[in-house]
Amino acid sequence: AETDVYSEENRAFARRAATQSAVLLKNEKNALPMKGGKISLFGIDNKSGVLQKVLEEEGFTVNPTLAAFYAASSHSSGAGSLSAGNGSETGGWVIDEVPQSEYTADIKAYNDAAVVVLMRTGAEGNDLPYDMSRYGGSADENYLELNKDEKELLAEVHKSFDKVIVLISSANAMQMDFVDK
Repeated sequence: AETDVYSEENRAFARRAATQSAVLLKNEKNALPMKGGKISLFGIDNKSGVLQKVLEEEGFTVNPTLAAFYAASSHSSGAGSLSAGNGSETGGWVIDEVPQSEYTADIKAYNDAAVVVLMRTGAEGNDLPYDMSRYGGSADENYLELNKDEKELLAEVHKSFDKVIVLISSANAMQMDFVDK
C-alpha cells in the first residue's frame, strides 16, 4: 500500500520532530515567533521551493521576486555526489551560494523579515572536507564554516532588514562564530 507522505498524521509528526530538534541560539528584536507577514527567503538552499510552500501554507507571503531569482539561478545547493575520503568526489561539497554581485535592489524591497537558510550535507560514511580549495573555497576554510559568499549574504541582509532569522540545516555541528557578529 502506498503511503500518503502529506497526510495530516505525517505532517503532525514532522512538526513535532522539527520542534523537538530545533535550537534557538538567539532572538534579537523579537524576530520570533512570527505570525504571518511578508518574508524574504535568502540562500540557494531555498531553490527547491519546499520551505516557501510550507511558509505560505502557514499564512506567510514569500517574496516572489526573490523566489523567482533563485529558481532561475545557475547556482545550486549540494550538487554532485558525496563520498568518503575527505570529499574525494568534486561537486558534493561545493558551497555554491549566490555572490552579492548577482542580487538586484528590487529583491530587497520586500523587507518585513528575512530568513536566511544555510545548509550542509554529510553524515556517517562521508568525511567532511577541511580544505575547501578543491571545492571553490580556500585552503584555510573548512566545510562547516560559512564561506565568503554566505558571510557577505548575512552582512547585506542585516543591513537591509530589521528582522533576520538564520535557519541552519545540518546533520553536523557547524562553526557558529558569525552568531555574535
